[in-house]
Amino acid sequence: MLICFEQESVIAKEALRVRCIKYGPQRFDGWMTVVQNSGKAHRTYGIYEEKFFPRAYAHPKDQGPVEMRRNKFGMKERVYVRGALMRDIPFYYNRVSGKCTWEQPQDWVFADRKAFERREEVRKRGFTEEENQMAIRLQTMWAGRQTRRALRATMDGAKIMKKCEFNYLQDPRNLTKMTHYCLYLHTVGKDPDRARPMYQTCYSRMIELGPDDAWVLLSYAIFNAATGEDDWPNIEDCARRGALAPGGTLHGDRHGYDLADGGFFRSAAAQDPCGWTWHNYALCRWLAFRDDSAAEEMFVRAIQGDPHNKVIQENFDYFLSKKYPNQPEMSSADVVRRHATAEMLHDVEVEKARLEKMHADPQYQAATLRVQMAWRRRQFFNEVLGRDKGKHQALLEAAAAVEEESSSSSSESSSSEEERLRGKRALRWERGADIQGRTYYYDSTTGITQWHAPDDPEELVYLGKQKESSSSESESSSSEEEEEDESEDEDPRLHPEYEEHDDGENKYYFHVPSGMSTWTRPQYPSPEELEEIQRKVRTADPALVWECCREDGTLFYYNPFTGMSQWTHPGDDAVITFVDAHSDDETDDEAPGPPAEDDGGPVMGVIVEE
Repeated sequence: MLICFEQESVIAKEALRVRCIKYGPQRFDGWMTVVQNSGKAHRTYGIYEEKFFPRAYAHPKDQGPVEMRRNKFGMKERVYVRGALMRDIPFYYNRVSGKCTWEQPQDWVFADRKAFERREEVRKRGFTEEENQMAIRLQTMWAGRQTRRALRATMDGAKIMKKCEFNYLQDPRNLTKMTHYCLYLHTVGKDPDRARPMYQTCYSRMIELGPDDAWVLLSYAIFNAATGEDDWPNIEDCARRGALAPGGTLHGDRHGYDLADGGFFRSAAAQDPCGWTWHNYALCRWLAFRDDSAAEEMFVRAIQGDPHNKVIQENFDYFLSKKYPNQPEMSSADVVRRHATAEMLHDVEVEKARLEKMHADPQYQAATLRVQMAWRRRQFFNEVLGRDKGKHQALLEAAAAVEEESSSSSSESSSSEEERLRGKRALRWERGADIQGRTYYYDSTTGITQWHAPDDPEELVYLGKQKESSSSESESSSSEEEEEDESEDEDPRLHPEYEEHDDGENKYYFHVPSGMSTWTRPQYPSPEELEEIQRKVRTADPALVWECCREDGTLFYYNPFTGMSQWTHPGDDAVITFVDAHSDDETDDEAPGPPAEDDGGPVMGVIVEE
């Protein structure tokens, strides 16, 4: 019901606006009168003012009830009960040109839209997008400042670390130089035996001099924790005193011990990342700077660098008990395992994203498909045409050896074995899947890949030359004689459209127009077939009559009626006649010539017929 009421209200307001536009002022002077009687502007934007339309200039049915009242001068005047202005009908006045329009200017519409979006952002997020960008900019500036400060402290600390031994030898009684050298032996030199008495000397001299020294207390606390030579209450008290001492991390001047953090601990971990250096760096971030997140990461690296160090494990367990007091069952092994799992998952996601990007590249897909097709075609040709000479030669040698050593019965089994190997069959269709999991089928005989499943996925084809099976021993001698007579009557000439080739072991015959190959020798057309061809020539269209000719062993087709010649086959509708180069019937004065070189040649492939 509420939605219907709102829709009716919107329709009523629009109808009222349409009537005001229709019956309102149409001339410039009329608009000036309306502007004078509309009072003050409701809103302003640049040179524009938003005013409400006076009710007196509206249609009579929209003016509403009217009362006659006396003004302050005692004169009667008409007073509109609903008000003198129509608050729902605004118009826009240009103060410069004096023009009035019913439509809001586009710049003003855009400004109102931006103001609305800004109010919505404040309502939803509590800040605007401009404030968000400014906050990001300030955070970036602060992060850059902190990075520059850390880099400067690292460089200054590295200078102190490089000269600490020389400075200590020049002035061995100086407490600051002795502390620097102790820290060098402790972190970079990894010589705790030499650093231990010097730390004790520095600590005793600090007590004699009076005030606490941040470098002495913090470095001594980290050394005792790294070697496990003191209890944790004493170590924590020493670290707290060092943090509160002048130059300490909690005193307000962090630049003091920042030199030790960057110049000694971080440099040592960068130069020699082992369990000792990462352990000291973790203790520095924890005891001196209270940076628990960085300390946990450094502890994990320390255990990964020296997994059998009991001191590192005990310190890490104590650190976890302080950082996670509500999880007493958490151990260092659990945290290391969790970090290793997170790193592995991150590496997997990065590698997965890289592979997806690579597989989505169409050039990569096309190259992969070309390589696969070339390899499969080569494998198929090697098996079908017998080009794998090493394998074929090995089979022949094995068959010859068996044939020499065996008896007559074994020779029969050898010949049957050779026949079985030469007539071996395999599946014609290979099933595969692309990177998206879609199944495709590869035809090993033609090299064609298709998405839809073949009619007979289990169809078998022969891999080598199939030896013709001999007649059964029970056949009579009369049938053998008939076969010999038929073979003697066959025409010894080769079919003109075929070419004879030798792969080194066997002969095969290549059909030039179709690109097919066969092991069986195709015979020259018989006289009956030639007569049938001549009958078709007499009734066929002269443009479809072609002669199969050869020029220097190259096949081409010649039309004697039109005089045209071409390399490719004329088509299935053409009538092909054959020209015998050795016959004496051809007595034409002008022999047909081959086509030009740019006419294109036939596309050759290899398909084996059974």
